[in-house]
This record gives sequence, structure tokens and C-alpha cells, in this order.
Amino acid sequence: MADQTQRCLIVGASGYLGSRLLAKLGDAAVPTYRRQPVAGGVLFDSQTMRLADAVNLDGLTHAILLLGESSIATCALEPERTDQINIASIEAILTDLRLKNIKPVFMSSDAVFEGRTGDYTETSLPSPTMRYGVQKLEVERIIQASFDDYLIFRASKVYDSDPNSIGLLARWLDDIRQARPIKCATDHKFCPVNQENLIDAMAAAITKGFSGIYHAAGPEPVTYWTLFHTFLDAMGIPAASTDVQPALINDFAVGGEQRPIDNSMTSDRLYTTLGIDRDHPVDVCRKFHIQAAASMPASIGGAAGAGA
Repeated sequence: MADQTQRCLIVGASGYLGSRLLAKLGDAAVPTYRRQPVAGGVLFDSQTMRLADAVNLDGLTHAILLLGESSIATCALEPERTDQINIASIEAILTDLRLKNIKPVFMSSDAVFEGRTGDYTETSLPSPTMRYGVQKLEVERIIQASFDDYLIFRASKVYDSDPNSIGLLARWLDDIRQARPIKCATDHKFCPVNQENLIDAMAAAITKGFSGIYHAAGPEPVTYWTLFHTFLDAMGIPAASTDVQPALINDFAVGGEQRPIDNSMTSDRLYTTLGIDRDHPVDVCRKFHIQAAASMPASIGGAAGAGA
């Protein structure tokens, strides 16, 4: 729960992060949605509406901006359309926030880095190679130029231990049970962050008045290949029983883009200051197994055995 003197607008409260953040902040939050209604939420379409016309901004202290097109491929293939979503519409929102002296809280990405060296800190120079990263960096710069007080979180891949979610591990389990082929990059390094850890850090940083740019990734770098096999080990699923295929990250690239190879980030500044311990990938996978076994043991047995 946030400080009751704070009132946070969550723009994009029906999404993967927004719904969990709304549950965390409770009555201190005012949610907006576009397609999927949220209890107590306000309809807001950033492409057709001005925020100040859709939402009563009086009394709000923070606005957490989670909306946007997050598909890297879509951003590469449709740059003009996604620029409108990921840059122009957010800039319009920021204009309304500035007029009301509301602090923006923006969810950025490790995609602002070119991915050559890894181990990026908050003082590392951004240099995105993908359109998605260019869009995130442009919004960062607009915020820095327009506000003295702001929060920008750069996260990596967000995942969770809930077998009923739409997260990465739940999708992998479904793919395994349906005997679908799974391609995992062996060369791309990133620091996945448990959704619960990220939400706790965001809420605490807002409550404690943090300001500036903070890396908000997980505690250790992995590849999709190593993360998948960590997941298999935790689930007790033999690798030989799955159709997993090694790939390179640029096998997934479209539109002539070059995807980053090593986007690992150092995020100790945020989590250590807040006193929040982050779950390592093996911990998240084990928690997933425990929850999955409790909720659908037959499915787990089927996945680990002859297939469900």
C-alpha cells in the first residue's frame, strides 16, 4: 500500500504489470484501461483522447505510465504507427501531467542499450539498436527535459511464478504440454526480473520519494536457453521430452534490425537501497513448480512424462 497522502494514476492498469501494481497500491491508485475494463477504472485511449479530458487529475501526485506497444517486431515493422503510440501519445500525457504538477513514473527498458558490453549501470550511455529502444529513450529524454522530479525504471524481461498467468514460464509450460516446438536464443544475455520484486520496488520507490533513473532488472544474467533448462530442471521435465531448439537472437530480428547480444544490467542501486531481495531464476522456477503442482498436479505429471 502506498502512502495515503499519495494518489497514483496508473495508465494501463489492465496489463500484465498494471494489474499487479493496482493490487499492490489498492485505494491509493486510480486506474485507466483501454480494452479490458478494470474495477473502478476510467476508459482512456491515448490515440483518440487527451488525458485531462478523460481523467480528473486533481489531487493526483504520481502518474505511472505503462501503456504502449511492447512488441519489438511490431515496432520494427510499423515504426510510424508505433511512434505515435510509444512517443507522441505519451508526450501528450506528459504535457497534461506537467500542467497539474504530477510526477511521471515511466517504465523504460534495457532496450535503450546497444547490447555490446553488458553490465550496464545508470551512468552507462544509452545507444539503442532497435526501434522499440529508440522510442523508450526518446520518452526518457522528453521527461528529463520537462520535469525536475520524475521516476524512470529500466526493467528487463519481466516474468513470474504464477502458472495461471500470461507470463513466460506459463507459456513455456503450455507449449510443452501441447508438444509445440520452442526456440530459445543461446547468445542473448539479459537479467529477467520477478514481477513481484519489480512491483514491490516500484511501490516502495514511489512511497519513499525516489527521483531519477533506476535500473530495475533481476539479479543475474541468463540466456533464454539457460533459463528454459533451469525451468525444466525445477519442473522435473527431461529436456529430451521437449522440442526445444537452439537459436541466435538475431534469428528473431525483423525489418533489418540488429538485436542486442548482452543487455545485462546492474540494478543494485535500486534494490539494495530499498532493502528488497530479488529472486534468482532458479527461485522463480521452483516457486512456479510448487504453485503448479498444487493447482494442477495431473498436468505437471503429464508434462514430465509422456505428454499431456
